[in-house]
Amino acid sequence: MNNHPTVLSPSGVLLESNYYNQLKTMFMKKMIRLVTALILSVTLFSTTSCNKDDEVPREPIEIQLLTAKTWQIEEVAMIETGGTPHLWYKRGAANNEEDYSLVRHTFKKDGSMTSIDQEGASSNDGRYQLLENNRLRLTSDGITMIFENVVIRENSFSCRLAQNNGYIQFTFSPVQ
Repeated sequence: MNNHPTVLSPSGVLLESNYYNQLKTMFMKKMIRLVTALILSVTLFSTTSCNKDDEVPREPIEIQLLTAKTWQIEEVAMIETGGTPHLWYKRGAANNEEDYSLVRHTFKKDGSMTSIDQEGASSNDGRYQLLENNRLRLTSDGITMIFENVVIRENSFSCRLAQNNGYIQFTFSPVQ
């Protein structure tokens, strides 16, 4: 016995045909067309949307903030392990042990930096690099220093330079 449906023609003649096979063939053709269209769409989408030439690398916010301003020293303090902070310099204070009022740092997006030291001498050979774990590498005049606990905000920038018995805390503000 045939499990295929029996179909009557418009004139009422009994047709036992390949109706089931025809339906199956039509369904398979439509599925193949649909799968082919889907594969072509995915391929076209992936080749146009993943074009590396169109991607613009996003600059980290820390670089944007650091390079947006020229920075001056607000405060320098020595913090000894287990001790209380010893303030060396505070902008505008009369009793500073050191004078850092002339110090300026300008960081550029290409990793270079310009500086003015506490005597007013300029340097254009500086390089900087933001490192993992909130660290900053500064190189100038052949000397490299790694600063830790770097925090960069819109109107402040602070970092620590480790010493044998503690660290020196630097706090910067934008030049007004």
